[in-house]
Amino acid sequence: LVVTLQNQLLVIHITRAQERILYDTYLEAIKNKPITVQQSMFPETITLSAAQSEMLLEINDEFKKLGYDFEPINHNQFAINGTPSSEDENGDIQAMIENLLDDYKSNMMSYSVERDKNLALSLSKQKRALIKPLNNVLEVNAFLQQLFATILPSITPSGEKIYEIMTEEAVNKIFG
Repeated sequence: LVVTLQNQLLVIHITRAQERILYDTYLEAIKNKPITVQQSMFPETITLSAAQSEMLLEINDEFKKLGYDFEPINHNQFAINGTPSSEDENGDIQAMIENLLDDYKSNMMSYSVERDKNLALSLSKQKRALIKPLNNVLEVNAFLQQLFATILPSITPSGEKIYEIMTEEAVNKIFG
């Protein structure tokens, strides 16, 4: 996404910006304002490894605050009774939860972060690629407002740069 600011260009990596927005949203949900659960008419059953099952039960309280309602059926199977009402969860919930748990475990080894921040980071990484295209100026403005309302809009929670401001001189230098 490229936005003009007076005589400068703001170049934004949309996927990374989405990760930052989601991370802050999820962290707020875990700490203060849980996301509403949309109950499923027909709960989906997922099967996890023993280690993944244990991990899911460990983060149960935080995961529920993110809008996911599940209950154990047996040691390795869970019924997904609801998902966040604010999100389209038509994808493969089994794969999403497995990937989330893998990221969560990897983050535990790579970063020394608290459980709530780790879960917010893992879920934001899973969901960042699901951004819908920005189709008009209103959507772009809303996206920019969300990004710059975050705690740290210039970098992702995992430390990647989100945007670059290019001066007129820098642009001229590129094009000679």
